[in-house]
Amino acid sequence: GHSSFMAGVIAGRGECGGFAPDATVLFARVFDSQQQSTTKWFLEAFNYALRKKVDLINLSVGGPDFRDAPFLAKVRALAASGVLIASGSGNSGPAWGSLLNPADDALTVGVAGTDISGGLAAWSSRGETLWENPHGAGRMGVDVITHGEFWGAAPGGGCQHQWGTSVSCPVVVGVLAMLLSSVAPGPRRDALRSPAALKQVLARGSARMGGNASHLEQGVGQLDVGATARAFSTFAPHLSAQPASLDLTDCPYLWPYCDQPLYATAQPLLLNVTLLNSAAPRSRLAAPPRWIADANGDALTVAFASAGDLDAWVGFLGVRLSVPAAAARWSGDVAGRIEIDVEPLHPNGSALEPAAAAAATLRVTVPLRVRVVPTPPRASRLLFDIFHSSQYPTGFFPNDDISQHNVELMDWNGDSPFTSFRSLYTELRAAGYYVEVLRSDFSTFDASSYGALLL
Repeated sequence: GHSSFMAGVIAGRGECGGFAPDATVLFARVFDSQQQSTTKWFLEAFNYALRKKVDLINLSVGGPDFRDAPFLAKVRALAASGVLIASGSGNSGPAWGSLLNPADDALTVGVAGTDISGGLAAWSSRGETLWENPHGAGRMGVDVITHGEFWGAAPGGGCQHQWGTSVSCPVVVGVLAMLLSSVAPGPRRDALRSPAALKQVLARGSARMGGNASHLEQGVGQLDVGATARAFSTFAPHLSAQPASLDLTDCPYLWPYCDQPLYATAQPLLLNVTLLNSAAPRSRLAAPPRWIADANGDALTVAFASAGDLDAWVGFLGVRLSVPAAAARWSGDVAGRIEIDVEPLHPNGSALEPAAAAAATLRVTVPLRVRVVPTPPRASRLLFDIFHSSQYPTGFFPNDDISQHNVELMDWNGDSPFTSFRSLYTELRAAGYYVEVLRSDFSTFDASSYGALLL
């Protein structure tokens, strides 16, 4: 059935063989014959994987509940042990915010799918992640995109065709298994045995797709096996960021952030940067992040919020962009860079000796560019309130978009102009409106600046 096909894509032999036929494949059954499952069964399967010291887990399954605390804790334990989980993003596209868990977890590789023509599949689930709403900005969630339609081994011999991100997931696992098997045991393989390292390798081995696909749909881009092999051969542990660049003039790749310029008195634009440190399983910011402007720096205010230490190789940095009142009539681009320094910690979370920490400190530089325009008139400005919206996935609600006949009747995609209300947002922008997002209560904005409040 489903799992046997995916295993064949990874390690099958014969007419429709897989990528890594010499890989050792272990199976853990987490569904019964009625396709029902429990968190407990998944936890037992994950513990089995830990005992067997696997390198990779193929999880061609997902769900909307990113608040399942025991499940998330076990995913973190696997990541801390150096195990990479690849998980399909889901087949609920083209709805935005439909990315499933655990593909939306920064500790895993979330895999999107292309159709038979090689383009972004309409059925492939999209980001952004919903964990951060309403107080912050969603993350990419989708890390990479690859074939979503594949021919694999059929029961009893021959080949069969299947489609979906369930298929995309074992393509990634098969490629990584093949490449890991070519690395001799020892320090080199140990350096690659972490979610951060393998995600960094995939980032260097992928290329952005053409067309209109956003980073929320394709991640770092389409997997290239040859380029990924070259990234393996030259890999050294390092610190990296996703997205690697915050060029908000780069549309449509950085949609929705690139869709609208910044201006004075607007609600701050929030961005979320995922930090990957393959050099240490635990680390922390060595100093506050720095915004260094190349030109026109007075027209932009940049602030940061850290989500704490980098744990299990991964951390987050919030970036807050606003235009000061003095630049209300200014127009042009502001460019510069964000510098982020990270120092390792002991496995127990304690700090290293200062000299050792300084010697091991790593830096990543994230280019930043934004477009600033004069503040639009009140009649052109709309404020979209997500602070008071229903939060998912504590409950399921009828789908907001009745034009999408092929998606689920029940909605868990989050009430946001960048998820379930994307079609409304694009219509308003096309009509010339500027749409800002309210992430706090009604006492925090000046109503005289807006033509309407959208509830």
